[in-house]
Amino acid sequence: MNTLIRKLNTSILKKSVAVVPIDVWEKMQTTLTDLREDLEMYASVNYKKSIVKARRSTKSYSPSEARKKLAL
Repeated sequence: MNTLIRKLNTSILKKSVAVVPIDVWEKMQTTLTDLREDLEMYASVNYKKSIVKARRSTKSYSPSEARKKLAL
């Protein structure tokens, strides 16, 4: 994947056109979106605090309580 991105970046810098099959393009878009979301998530101080808080928590829910909380 990294090689493909490097090739695309190189093509963009040289102002060349790259033709990519749609399924590959969609997979790349999905991967890039996931990476962007991960980057935003890891950069967030509040997110890190919520992870620490959740890991320290000993609260557990029964299946019926979980369904009610998730409105399932």
